Amino acid sequence: MSALDGIIGNGVSASAALAPPHSHEAEQSVLGSVLLSEKVMYPLVIEEGLKAEDFYRERHQLVFGAMLALYGESEPIDVLTVSEHLRSKGQLEQAGGQAAIDSLAASVPAAGNARHYARIVREHSLVRRLLTTTYDIQARVQGQTAAPRELVEQAERAMLEVAHDDRSKDFRSIEEVLDEELDKLHRLSLEGTALTGTPSGFKDLDEMTGGFQPGNLIIVAARPSMGKSALVCNIAENAAIEHNAPVALFSLEMSETELAQRFVASQARIKGDDLRKGRVAEHKWPKILEA
Repeated sequence: MSALDGIIGNGVSASAALAPPHSHEAEQSVLGSVLLSEKVMYPLVIEEGLKAEDFYRERHQLVFGAMLALYGESEPIDVLTVSEHLRSKGQLEQAGGQAAIDSLAASVPAAGNARHYARIVREHSLVRRLLTTTYDIQARVQGQTAAPRELVEQAERAMLEVAHDDRSKDFRSIEEVLDEELDKLHRLSLEGTALTGTPSGFKDLDEMTGGFQPGNLIIVAARPSMGKSALVCNIAENAAIEHNAPVALFSLEMSETELAQRFVASQARIKGDDLRKGRVAEHKWPKILEA
């Protein structure tokens, strides 16, 4: 359980107020999906970043913790192995007993939706962390534990930590990193996938890079008027429209209007200069409006 169980407001006990945001059904469905098919552990752990502390109920934290331990040791994950792992740690009864573990696999609407269930669990976990942080900020302000400006800085820092807590803040061992990457590379080899990141929309470039990888900083350098901005705009357009990837574009030389005109011209397949100077034939306007 989170720290919110003891503090739900101005001194109101948990028993007298609503429980912190959580979804008992989503948590059960995540755990049950893993018990039905251990293959879902990879996307849950690596791609969704799901952690034991994201679960609200303590028994669910224990069960997922056991699954993570088995996954880290490359051991099979099912009702029997999870139960035995919990029993060996003396945690089986805390996790609800054998009957509770057995019932998890029967409470899954569709095991194929495990990632969606995990996102629900993580979103509720994020809201609980946000609530805990706001209560902490409120307590500091009311207690005047520091100067006003310092309190503001502490509040900003605390909120920023909540916003950026989704993946890893701590140092990780090379063994842990390699274990995850080798699993990922093995899966890619089995699937025969060459494109592992976000496609640029330029086939030759994607073949060389494998797509834009998370965490990479890409610098496009060339002499003036060589098409750097046009290239970046085309890549951003392709990622956003063709692959539904979120894109933020900042420009120090073009206004938002000019950027919008570039995208419209590209999608409508017309010359940007004609669009800016009002030289577009009437029969081409339906394509512009569609873009």
